[in-house]
Amino acid sequence: MIDRDAVRDNAKYLRNVRPVDPDEIADYIEGAPHPAVVKQTLREEAHDLGLFERDDGTFVPANADPAPVRNWSPAAFPDDYSFALEDLLIGRYGANWHVGESGDRLRERVRQLKEDYYRGTPVEYDEDAALGYAIYHLPDYYAAVGYVLSDLAERSLLPRNPRVLDVGAGTGGPALGLHDYLPDDSVVDYHAVEPSASADVLDRMLGETRRNFRTTVHRGTAEAFAPDGEYDIVLFASVLSELDDPAAVVRKYLDALAADGAVVAIAPADRNTSIGLREVEREVAPADGDVTVYSPALRLWDGYAPSDRGWSFDVQPDLDVPGFQRRLDEGRAGDEDEGTFVNVDVQYSYSVLRTDGERRLDVRGNP
Repeated sequence: MIDRDAVRDNAKYLRNVRPVDPDEIADYIEGAPHPAVVKQTLREEAHDLGLFERDDGTFVPANADPAPVRNWSPAAFPDDYSFALEDLLIGRYGANWHVGESGDRLRERVRQLKEDYYRGTPVEYDEDAALGYAIYHLPDYYAAVGYVLSDLAERSLLPRNPRVLDVGAGTGGPALGLHDYLPDDSVVDYHAVEPSASADVLDRMLGETRRNFRTTVHRGTAEAFAPDGEYDIVLFASVLSELDDPAAVVRKYLDALAADGAVVAIAPADRNTSIGLREVEREVAPADGDVTVYSPALRLWDGYAPSDRGWSFDVQPDLDVPGFQRRLDEGRAGDEDEGTFVNVDVQYSYSVLRTDGERRLDVRGNP
């Protein structure tokens, strides 16, 4: 067992002098641990120490400036992520995963997922359903999160080096969007909470992230998970409608939010999930409460909150159709429309909540 405190102490000293080299630190630690063990320890401690691992294997102080706002408008789901998903599909079903029995099974899972969402019934995720979900939703969920993060970045409120908790992370679309939105020199401590078979897909997709985007997947429910420390971003992406008491869960994680952090909630644009998101927002952020709606539905009059049904959503440019969706769609039934298994519309509802009083726009209706 390596002396972790000794590694930390040496790193804290050396970071102010020169790049932190695991080979050098190994010489200073009792028992002369292997440099590879020291490097792994530094990786695990990098976020807390504010260290960025360079290509040469040394560590330097991380850039502490806020993440810059990006002109986020992806035209397509990135190829590396598409190939990773297809690797999973080929590994489970073979090269012709989209035809025959496996293709029929995946299409049936997508049909059932769409029906469950429409009717608001509980969604069950076995391995087939998780892969069907990934085929249908990875691209649009990937794109949506970047547009929402821009609300924070435009006011320099998106940390470059955040500690993130992704509650109900699913198959990883929002995580990958977050990863690609943040600059390459960011140091991220990313934690996902996911109880279903989707966690296996998530694990594979997270394998495509860069080395300074450190990931941990907690396989459990949002209700049972015990947050450890504070988080700069708590993300609820397309999960609130699947919880028995979503407002209670959001309140629980608000307690784990850093003082200058943000809860980012995203939902599909359809009527039920969109209105449901706004209902949760109004329950956890009542008029004159301690939780502020940062965006998009600002509270204009002190002491008042909206009372309409709240069905509103954003529409962004469509993505190109990824090959895996096109192939699945080609095997649709004769009575199904072309595009039944294609989902490249980027349409979503969202809410960003804070506890420090910050608002995207400092606009009031009060005289």
